[in-house]
Amino acid sequence: MVTGNPVLHYLAVLKAARDFGLDQREIEAVAGGFDPRRPRTTQLADALADLILSRPAPSAGCSG
Repeated sequence: MVTGNPVLHYLAVLKAARDFGLDQREIEAVAGGFDPRRPRTTQLADALADLILSRPAPSAGCSG
């Protein structure tokens, strides 16, 4: 159960998605279906996490 202000939770989830590298268009595509006044931030966070995890991992290693 989410306590506190659901709008602030919504905004915090969106900021975290940006911090993890999603661009604004990707975030808007997912978040557009969520009402920031309803406490569904857990579902929004899960949807954005799925998007982050579906992206290819950056290559780690040296070139050359």
